[in-house]
Amino acid sequence: MATGTTKYSDLSVRNTVYSQKKMLETPQPMLILEALATHFTVPLNSTRVASWVRADALPLATTPVVEGVVPSATKFTTQKIESTLKQYIGLVSVTDVLADTHEDGNLMALMEQMGYQLGNTVEAIRFGEFVSGTNKMQTNGTNRSDINTELNRTVIRKAIRSLKLQKAKPISRMVAPSVNYATTPVSPAYVGVAHTSAEMDIRNMGGFSPVENYANEANMFPGEIGRVDAVRFVISTEVPFWANAGAALGGTGMLSTGGSNIDVYPLLIVGMDALGVVSLKGPNAATPYLFNPVPSAGNPTGQVGHAVWKLWTTALILNQAHVVRVEHAIKQDPA
Repeated sequence: MATGTTKYSDLSVRNTVYSQKKMLETPQPMLILEALATHFTVPLNSTRVASWVRADALPLATTPVVEGVVPSATKFTTQKIESTLKQYIGLVSVTDVLADTHEDGNLMALMEQMGYQLGNTVEAIRFGEFVSGTNKMQTNGTNRSDINTELNRTVIRKAIRSLKLQKAKPISRMVAPSVNYATTPVSPAYVGVAHTSAEMDIRNMGGFSPVENYANEANMFPGEIGRVDAVRFVISTEVPFWANAGAALGGTGMLSTGGSNIDVYPLLIVGMDALGVVSLKGPNAATPYLFNPVPSAGNPTGQVGHAVWKLWTTALILNQAHVVRVEHAIKQDPA
């Protein structure tokens, strides 16, 4: 990974409103978890704690009433779920040679790359939290070290059954991929988030229907490739995995980083309001800065400027029973 100051023939920086807008617009289409989750919007200068409120289910009212007698009232209760915000910063240094001699087109390229950096950082933080959930199953065996089988329709149906028994609602809306907060209705389904490498295994499952066969392709999740039964599948390169954590590779034909044991991947199957994120939208979501190379107390020769983004964020599983992690292997050479 390169570090330090960007040199001549790289990128120029000028402080323009358009470049700041570009930095925030760029990552929106790639934020898969942004579309699925329940959002907390950070108010300016107000708190370092993100909080979500979850309503408890009301009991069934199955007792017949007696004429003239008012039945006992049921108390409505909620749970507050909190997580502390943490700060993250992306910083790129640029020289005065760039500012003096380069065209604005390279400025847009810099803002675009910083936007990708911002988006990938946020997704990595969220995935790191969400793959640690307690509700899990596997394609085979009882421990992660037993896994030697790819995704299949049987385990998907087990996960669907588990979510339905826990009364997890299918996701029927998504947050639109734009810099402003807005929701869009979608065809109700649970959403399965998988690593990009699992795409062919998913497509080879019995009952798979690609997005091209949808009756309405207008409202699809970012990265969506199709569905199996009640699960719509989306893929991302940012899904983490456990290298060499599965069974012995042998002749299984599964992916392996080290060549001795199988790599284990998570598939997250998510219901409505199961995940909580801090929204990467609105005026307080992330703060971009552009500083031209000008003389200052800390930079007396005016040779170095900076492009910066700052972000306060966190992520949390709001309901462990409403998200299932399916641990699986991936075929090295899918048919």
